Amino acid sequence: MLLSALGLVRMPDFYLRAQVTTKAFTLGLAGLMAAAALHFASAPVITRSLLVVGFVFLTGPVAMQILGRAAYFRGIPRWRCSECDELRGHYDPQTHALSGCEAAAGQPAPGSGCRAPGSPASGRDEESAENA
Repeated sequence: MLLSALGLVRMPDFYLRAQVTTKAFTLGLAGLMAAAALHFASAPVITRSLLVVGFVFLTGPVAMQILGRAAYFRGIPRWRCSECDELRGHYDPQTHALSGCEAAAGQPAPGSGCRAPGSPASGRDEESAENA
């Protein structure tokens, strides 16, 4: 809970806050279920604990992915320092269809801020490599 609260306060946008709270919830519940399994030390409790942890590990991140995608499509603003937007140029808000992602696999969309595989991240990296 503390990590989740700190993440809500420190993270600048919805997407990063959702990532932090999902991770804290998933790992916190796993710890709670592990403690219950160790405390009761019986096969039915251990089995149920493992099933609960497995269910949450599968569904929690998927649910946040869906919420994040819905937020993106609704136009919820991203943090100004977010560099890469792989969906820019591929999403049509009128038809809600993604297009061109398959054809451009491995290549960033124009104007997305993403870099092509194997290219340097920025000019600063090249300068720091020369100075090293």
